[in-house]
Amino acid sequence: MNESAPSQPSQVAPEPPAFSIANVLVVIGPILLIFVGGVGIYAFFGNPLSMLGGGKLAPIAGVATIGGEPIPGGIVRTEHENGLPGALGSIESDGTFKLFTEIKGSAIDGAYLGNHKVTVSVFRPPAGFGPSTLVSPEEYADFSQTPFKVTVGNTNEPLKLALEGDPIPESVVNGESGGGGGPGGGPGGGFQGFNDSDLKMDKDTQDKWNNAV
Repeated sequence: MNESAPSQPSQVAPEPPAFSIANVLVVIGPILLIFVGGVGIYAFFGNPLSMLGGGKLAPIAGVATIGGEPIPGGIVRTEHENGLPGALGSIESDGTFKLFTEIKGSAIDGAYLGNHKVTVSVFRPPAGFGPSTLVSPEEYADFSQTPFKVTVGNTNEPLKLALEGDPIPESVVNGESGGGGGPGGGPGGGFQGFNDSDLKMDKDTQDKWNNAV
């Protein structure tokens, strides 16, 4: 009697995994979380660089004097300790100034929050072709030497920059040709593409700071 060979179990093809929202979330969840978190940080802080101690701008203005007299023109510049862009402002004939920060070619009112070094430079414009001449003390125009520092917060008192030295007559700043000493008038220059009028303080702000100082 012949015995039949044992039958082999039939091969069953595995079923493809069923579609599941949970499986999809496992894949895209981390990406979505990073995206939403990035948007949230930007919306809250205004700029990812705020994690470095800055990121937001705050208005700040003040007055610059030398020998107890208002400086009749020149440039105030700042350098942020965390490498954020510094601010710049044109000194008016009464010594007042208002700081702006250049962002993508636009002069934005204010300076980044955080600690800044501050310099003051006053130039005599050239009579003809050639560079302008620094007429204020050199130490106040150099970030490595300046004694001036400011911590920019959400609200700021007027910044008082009192230089030691002899007062500078307005005629020196204007020069024989009548040229001004505003941004772009000397080494370091001002904002690219901006006129002096772009950096001037509006009347209401100027009255406010004049009364405060």
